[in-house]
Amino acid sequence: MNRKKTALLALALILCVGMVSAGLLSYYAKIETTVNVAQGILVDGQGYETPITETITGAGGKKLYSWHTITNLGDSPAIVTFDSNVAPSDGGVTVEYFENTAVLILENKQPIGTDHWPIIYDDTKAILTYNLIGKNFVYTLEASGLKPGTDYSLIYYADFEDRFANWGGNNPGALLGTFTTDENGNILLTEHVEDIGMSLPCSPDANIDVHDYTTLDGYVHAHGAKIWLVPSSDYDEISKTIYPNWHPESYLFETDLISYSNLNIDYGLNTESVDSFTIPAHSTASLVICITVNTAIDPSTGPYLVTTTVSPTE
Repeated sequence: MNRKKTALLALALILCVGMVSAGLLSYYAKIETTVNVAQGILVDGQGYETPITETITGAGGKKLYSWHTITNLGDSPAIVTFDSNVAPSDGGVTVEYFENTAVLILENKQPIGTDHWPIIYDDTKAILTYNLIGKNFVYTLEASGLKPGTDYSLIYYADFEDRFANWGGNNPGALLGTFTTDENGNILLTEHVEDIGMSLPCSPDANIDVHDYTTLDGYVHAHGAKIWLVPSSDYDEISKTIYPNWHPESYLFETDLISYSNLNIDYGLNTESVDSFTIPAHSTASLVICITVNTAIDPSTGPYLVTTTVSPTE
C-alpha cells in the first residue's frame, strides 16, 4: 500500500472514531433543587427581623436579671456568642451573661391591704440561684436574718384565680426543700437537686396568665411562679398549703416571678459568667442577662439602653 492510500485510511479511522464519540452522553440528567432556607437559631422563638424589647427598673447597687430562650433547630450543635453595648457608656451599668442559671431575691415584706406589699429593707433576705431548664430543679440557697435553729421550707406557692378569697398556695403548689438555720439564723446551701416532677409555674396556677405583677408589684415578669421561704411549722407538706397557718411577718416572699422548664435535659447550674455557649441539636438553652447598676449612679443620667447581640461563632 502506498503512502497516499495509508494517509487516506488513517483519516477515515479518525473520522470514524470522532463520529462514535459524538454519540456518547455527557450526562444522564440535570436535577435542579430550590432550597428555601429558614433561620436555624431562634431567640425567644423569634427571627432576627423581630426586635426583642424589655424594660427593667432598679435602684443603684442592684442586680437586675432577664432571661431568654435560645433554640437550635439544626441537626448539629451550635455555638452562640454574646456581646453587649451600653449607652451611655459611663460605667453606670455593667452586663454579664449566664447559661441556664437565674437568680431570685426573697425578701420580708410589710402587708398593706391586699395588693401592696412593700419590701422591708433589712438584713433578712435570701438569694436563690436556680436552673431554668433541666430534668431536676437544681439550686443554691443563701439566707440570713432568720430565726436560729429553725426548720424552713422553700415552697412553690400557686395562686387561684380569686387569690384573696381562695388562697393557700395549693394550686398545685410544691415543696422544693426543707432546711434548718444555724445558730445565727443563716442558711448556706451549696447545690441541691429536687425532682419536683413539674414545670414552674404549673397549671392550673392562675399566675400563668391571669394575674399581672408588672403593674402593682413592679416585677420584671408579669407571669410565672411564686417562690417563698416559710417556717416549716406553717406549711403542710401533704396538702401543699400554708392555710390556716399564716404568719407573713416570718416569711420571705418573691421579688419577681420565675420560670423553670421540667425537661429531660441534664443541665445543671452554671454560676460563672460566659460570653458564649453551645446549644445541642434540636434543643433549647436559656440565656440570663445580669445587669449590675452602680451603687453611686446618678438617676438623671438614665435611662440606659443595654443592647445584647446574639451571634453565630465562626
